[in-house]
Amino acid sequence: MKKDQSTHFWPILIVLVIGAVQPMTGQRLNLPQGFEQFSNADGLSQGMINVIFQDSRGFLWLGTKDGLNRYDGYQFKVYRHDPFDSTTISNNFIHAVVEDDCGYLWIGTEGGLNRFDPEQETFLSLSPGTPGENSLPDGPITAICVDSRNRQSAGKALWCGSSAGIYRIEPLAEACADTYRVKRFPGPDEFLSDLVFDRLGRLWIAAYSQLYWVENAAGEQEELVLHAVPSIQEDPGGLPSVNYCELRLSEQGDLWIGSDKALSLLPAERAAELAFQNFPLEIPVARNGIRDLDFDRKGRLWLVHNSGTILTFDPATGDYLSTTRIFEDRSESAVPVLIRLLVDRTDNVWIGTAGFGLLKYNLRKEQFHPVTRSLAPAPTPTTSYVADIQPSPDGGVLVNMGRFFHFDPGKQELQDPGYFFTGDLTYEFHVLPSGSFFLHHKPSKSYALYDPESRTTTSIRKSPVDRAIEFPSVLSDDKGDLYFLESTLFGRENERSVVFSHWEKATQQISEMTVPAINDMALSRAFEQGLFDREGRIWYPNNDALLCIDPHKMEARIFLHDPSDPQSLNINHIKSVCLDPLQPDRYLWVGTNGGGINRMDMSAGTFRYYTEKDGLSNSVVYGILPDGQGNLWLSTNQGLSKLVLNPAREVETFRNYGVDDGLPGAEFNTGAYYRNERGELFFGGVDGFVWFHPDSLGRTGMPPPVVVTDFQVNYRSVSHRDPGSPLQRSITTTGSIVLSHQENSIAFEFAALDFSSPARNQYTYLLENFDEDWNAPTGERRAVYTNLDPGRYVFRVKASNGDGVWNEEGVRIELLIRPPWWRTCWAYLGYALVALVTYWWARRVNRERRRLKEEAAVERARAEEKQQYAEKLETQARELEAAFAELKAKNDEILTAHQQLIVQDKLATLGQLIAGIAHEIKNPLNFVTNFSEITVELADELQEELGKFQSQIATGDFERLLELISDIRQNAADIESNGLRAVSIIHSMMDHTRGTEDEARSVDVNALLDENVKLAYHGHRALDPAFQLTIHKEYDQSLP
Repeated sequence: MKKDQSTHFWPILIVLVIGAVQPMTGQRLNLPQGFEQFSNADGLSQGMINVIFQDSRGFLWLGTKDGLNRYDGYQFKVYRHDPFDSTTISNNFIHAVVEDDCGYLWIGTEGGLNRFDPEQETFLSLSPGTPGENSLPDGPITAICVDSRNRQSAGKALWCGSSAGIYRIEPLAEACADTYRVKRFPGPDEFLSDLVFDRLGRLWIAAYSQLYWVENAAGEQEELVLHAVPSIQEDPGGLPSVNYCELRLSEQGDLWIGSDKALSLLPAERAAELAFQNFPLEIPVARNGIRDLDFDRKGRLWLVHNSGTILTFDPATGDYLSTTRIFEDRSESAVPVLIRLLVDRTDNVWIGTAGFGLLKYNLRKEQFHPVTRSLAPAPTPTTSYVADIQPSPDGGVLVNMGRFFHFDPGKQELQDPGYFFTGDLTYEFHVLPSGSFFLHHKPSKSYALYDPESRTTTSIRKSPVDRAIEFPSVLSDDKGDLYFLESTLFGRENERSVVFSHWEKATQQISEMTVPAINDMALSRAFEQGLFDREGRIWYPNNDALLCIDPHKMEARIFLHDPSDPQSLNINHIKSVCLDPLQPDRYLWVGTNGGGINRMDMSAGTFRYYTEKDGLSNSVVYGILPDGQGNLWLSTNQGLSKLVLNPAREVETFRNYGVDDGLPGAEFNTGAYYRNERGELFFGGVDGFVWFHPDSLGRTGMPPPVVVTDFQVNYRSVSHRDPGSPLQRSITTTGSIVLSHQENSIAFEFAALDFSSPARNQYTYLLENFDEDWNAPTGERRAVYTNLDPGRYVFRVKASNGDGVWNEEGVRIELLIRPPWWRTCWAYLGYALVALVTYWWARRVNRERRRLKEEAAVERARAEEKQQYAEKLETQARELEAAFAELKAKNDEILTAHQQLIVQDKLATLGQLIAGIAHEIKNPLNFVTNFSEITVELADELQEELGKFQSQIATGDFERLLELISDIRQNAADIESNGLRAVSIIHSMMDHTRGTEDEARSVDVNALLDENVKLAYHGHRALDPAFQLTIHKEYDQSLP
């Protein structure tokens, strides 16, 4: 079918106009909440996104008019044409990208068709081919599709289209070959935007001004018969518009068509009838209205409209669900701003713009419903700061944003509650479980109950005039009795006190109890909302302590931090309390200001705390709410934390949520939290409040694909295309690497291809044969190893997404570091040969040495034998000489003995003679000795008798007589002494002659010496009468 040639100029006009606005590329847009923008400032090659595609490995591919971009969640890698490299892409202006069963990417460019090999990261240009009818053009290829059905040829056919025709491309030989057969068919003579095969084998062709289909295009026919789809004006079952259609085939086989006026459907069950269903657009239409469409995992259809609007459509109900305006409406002649859309495998919506780069919207952000002051009626609050959230009697909530608003989750709007006290700053109130309001009128210091149904007020108490009362923490039991804490100031000295009051509904009476002070100081005035436990006790958070009151006994107990007790409360500033949803009889959870969350064992009075070290997002816990699954939700200064409770109490885990997940802000507030009867949770903060149902929060169970994106050797990135590179293919597909011993410092960079929240992706890695265990999970995407020894290693990396779902298989790359040449097998073989030769030569030398040694040993033996014989003769001679000497000695001994015998015989004879003489002398000596002794006695008697006659004798005569008597006594004594000595000598001679043995006897040494001296003196006087000698005697009297 021939069309007006003027239609050829529309694509050119669009390109020219877009080129005129390119200075805006990189401009940051004021986007709706939840959207992110990527521009050339983030590494994108250019701001006009003509195509968005996700390949089977998980990479995101973006086609611009200045290159093909590959995105891994962290950075863009750009592929551009290099006129000096035939393996680069043929043109930088990208129109279309698809992937075939071999993993090749087919890229339609302004300069023809290219095939990209992800292993080698090289491009094969199929345009222009051999000139002729079946050659591919070197002009724009704007639409590509793969015939996904089985074919009899070597591979599945690829179809592409341009204004020059439609082309079927098939491998000539085996699948994934580098040679192809091209068949050209005449097509619409205008810009083609899309090609799609349906379940019936029909090829749908979207041209700029008409939608066509071809029956059984998968056959081997020589020509295609184009059938134009009628418009609704031509056929009631046709399309509202046939201009510039975009096509999408659902998993059920339904064909969805987006045009400038409507979204249309050709159900699979009625495809043969060409019975279309049309869903008109609910926004002002303009030319080229719907620019792209795609399905999310829930089956919803996402549409981008050239008016700067994103729409969602529910195919099940046929309703448009939402409309999000990114830009203001564009006139019909304006350039389309939103031109491409893709929903990736983790439910991120990617939107390509014409000049403003790439936009991302995470569908998981829809799980949280933020509410800010923009939903409030006039006068709009000056801030979205939420100080309080309480239940509304009609089922909604009352939110304090400077003044109270009523919020109904079903209507998603803030309204005036309509109560007289909600806008009156003199009133404070608390909503009781019964639906009544507990009112505190500050000027009158009075309490009252307000019934919203009857609109009546019941007074409870008016405080004394001298008592200043803070707003109390109020609780109500099943009987309607009220329990509240009051922080008061009494008397003239303003002494502070805390009073617990019990108001009985039946008697309208109040009983009070003063709470004990801490170290003579009353508790802080700041009490947060308390709760009843299963035993009827009330637990109150306070800035100074955790307070427990038994209202039945009117007793209070205070829990404080004890530095010496690790099982005490870890900080005294308490923000919130909540009973454990799994074991409410035992555990109480306590939120603190800076100490994280404490779990209290109420029976033991002990605490265990969890902080940021345990995974908590922040240690300031403002509010705690349970969900229906037994988990706890905590509001902090860094978003929300979900505490997943373990019934076994072995491990408690946290899942944290922030602004990236759809929260209006990261910082929440004290007291601004509430859970309604439907299980919906409300948390308020400085940027508004958020509400959600925990069961609606999706957690992707899909492990993220993991790829290695860069490899560095000796601190330099290497590519498989570098000369001498150790890589044989792209690092993203490499399974093994061989390095030299000098390339022993390496680094790997890797990425988890989950784009929901890349900053929260976690990684752990291990180098087998080097690391003992997996490294601790971290957000760091780089592993560095230095100074590795030669050997075999295996690098492994695993990753998790932001939900903590791990890809346990991960990626593995075998690594071989070759040793230096002197440590190679050939070197060791050479070493072995040298060792063998050396061994052989050594053995030969040793054999020669042994022969010479043996000959020398024989000579030495002979010499030793001669020496031994000579030594033997010498020994015998010495023995003879010794025998002779011994005989001579014996002879001498005999002669000596003979002489001794002669002498002894003589002595014996002499002894006998001496003995006889001595015997003869002994008797006279005995006589002399005896008579000398008698002489001494007679001299003594004489002297005694003479004394009787002294008077008769003259004095001189008497003295002479005494001298004579003395001389006689002395001489007789000398005779006796010498006689006794002579007797002793005679006895000795007699003993000697008898041969008796010597006998040791004690002797007076001094007397013996004196006697010998006298004998020597008298001996010399006998020889020489003239001999005179004076002898001086000095004897040692201590000797025996």
